[in-house]
Amino acid sequence: MRLSFTTLHEQLKTGSEAWRLKDYNLYYNLNVSNALKYKSEILSVKLKNNLSRLKNYYINNEKMITVEQSGWAYFDQDQADVAVQLLGFDAAKRHTIKEYALVSENLEFLDKIMKLCNNEGIKVLLVTLPAHQSYIDNLEPNQLDQVTSAGKRMKQHYDNCEYLNLLNDDSFQDEDFYDADHLNRKGAKKLTILIDAFISKL
Repeated sequence: MRLSFTTLHEQLKTGSEAWRLKDYNLYYNLNVSNALKYKSEILSVKLKNNLSRLKNYYINNEKMITVEQSGWAYFDQDQADVAVQLLGFDAAKRHTIKEYALVSENLEFLDKIMKLCNNEGIKVLLVTLPAHQSYIDNLEPNQLDQVTSAGKRMKQHYDNCEYLNLLNDDSFQDEDFYDADHLNRKGAKKLTILIDAFISKL
């Protein structure tokens, strides 16, 4: 389970990407919202976005699906058009939360997940994923501390939980990142091998 810089401080329904709720309703058969707009591809996004999508698909012959069967997202190139060192500041500021209203509720959800999994005999691995140094250097310390402290606390309180913090893992270099907070194919493969090795030792 991902435990990132934003995990404790946001919920999909309250964020700028609330439009993604329709994906869970339409494609995963999870009733996450009863709002009509989240039960429709057309109603869930702005008209100009729909027109752009139609043009890209029917005229430009662009692929709309950017996820492989394995679940990995893929990009046409290994790195973004802008140098990864320049992207960290913007990404970190975009992910910095102005208020902490959701932290308590999200911690309660995390506790419930641990208890439910424990009751079912399921082990949970919480992972803080690697990021580029330009992103790490601009993270708000208090928000980051809340996240890493939550990971440590879950590991201490629940026998079925492990916490793996790879945020500053020095085995990831510039060439492993698509942008400041996303790995590319090479980095994703490296991450998979690391997590597999960690699980194998448990």
